[in-house]
Amino acid sequence: MPEEQLELFVDTLIEKGGITETLSVSEDYKEYGKNYSKYWHRIEKEYRDFGSNTVNSIFSGPNTYR
Repeated sequence: MPEEQLELFVDTLIEKGGITETLSVSEDYKEYGKNYSKYWHRIEKEYRDFGSNTVNSIFSGPNTYR
């Protein structure tokens, strides 16, 4: 994936991730910044975590406690 597309993807993850977003405080993000191909594995993890949190929120509802 080209760096320009990764930039849009990362910006969206950070912007929409809310309190569950951890990419922007990761060591990889701090070290490599916009050189996304250097830490694509960390971006992928953030996407998986973001997706699973979103799906859980949809099905558990706002007043469900675990």
